[in-house]
Amino acid sequence: MVRLLVGLTIQSALFAILIFGPGWAFSGTLVWPRGMLALAVLVAVSGVGGLWFLKTDPALTRERASAPNPQTMRDALATGAIAISGIVWFVLVAWDVHRLHLPSFPAALSIAAGLTVFSVGVGVIIWTFRVNTFAVSVVKVQDDRAQRVIDSGPYSLVRHPMYLGAVAFFAGLGFILGSTVAALLAVPLFIVAFTPRILVEEAVLRQELIGYAAYQSRVRTRIVPGLF
Repeated sequence: MVRLLVGLTIQSALFAILIFGPGWAFSGTLVWPRGMLALAVLVAVSGVGGLWFLKTDPALTRERASAPNPQTMRDALATGAIAISGIVWFVLVAWDVHRLHLPSFPAALSIAAGLTVFSVGVGVIIWTFRVNTFAVSVVKVQDDRAQRVIDSGPYSLVRHPMYLGAVAFFAGLGFILGSTVAALLAVPLFIVAFTPRILVEEAVLRQELIGYAAYQSRVRTRIVPGLF
């Protein structure tokens, strides 16, 4: 519980910085109602989800609440690329909302669309965690937990459903924050950003996890069915 609460506090602080830091840089103020809405949704989902998984899958919660520890330089670089892409994306959102004012949907429509897409993304992530208790943030085979290949649920459709959920997560967040352009760009940007990490993960799993190569041959899609 302590590790979870610390993790949730740090995560909430990071989201606040990523949302309001660029917003302040472009507008000179921290007053941003859509930013507050987005942060409130993020904190609520993280808190409720974290407590629920603490009860239903404490082993997974314990692993994901730990500080990331990349196992190789390739893993570290791939993880860094995702982090940089996320920072760039949040800067793009603030730049658009506070300076560029590119064409966007009316507020009510964009919020509704954002909450819908965001919910789909969160739903896919939750589904992934419920099916795969080994879905940790570190690229390694968990021999101590008798890790095995998971090919049911979302894994019967795509090999990396958590990344699919994350793409929808950011796209929905972009709509909530008020940037249609950033919401649409989230799809190609994060697919590209996740690709190096996916390649690292698959190389490790193919080499160290019995049955993973056969699973790859059965499920050909990595993130988006019919696309990649």
